[in-house]
Amino acid sequence: MKKLNPFASIPPLMSSDDEVTVVRKSYEYNKFEPDTYFRNDLRANYLMLRYLQDNIPLPVLEVKQGYQKLIIINDQDVIYAAKALKLPVYYYETFNTSQYQSKDTKKLSISDDQLNLLRRFIERRKEKGLTIL
Repeated sequence: MKKLNPFASIPPLMSSDDEVTVVRKSYEYNKFEPDTYFRNDLRANYLMLRYLQDNIPLPVLEVKQGYQKLIIINDQDVIYAAKALKLPVYYYETFNTSQYQSKDTKKLSISDDQLNLLRRFIERRKEKGLTIL
């Protein structure tokens, strides 16, 4: 019986193809900032079990650049599983904002008057039943 190759229809990489992202590997677990609200210990245990029993690798993290750390966008539980198993974390940055930021950017500040004006604007929209983005 002939084995079917599920990847047979995928064309090979060509030299003309563009690189879309880079997957990185790190053992520095504290460089990531998971959202603890979405922490699911049951899933983290499941990921560890799959790795230990079936040698199925942990998913690749999707991150974005935060102020001081990389913010985990997807698969929060991978960081906990990787840390417990002392495995590297594989991750990719969804959008590299640093390449588009000016070197002399200033922090955004808002005066008390502007803040009060914004609060009044929001209150008026709520009173009229309009949505606030």
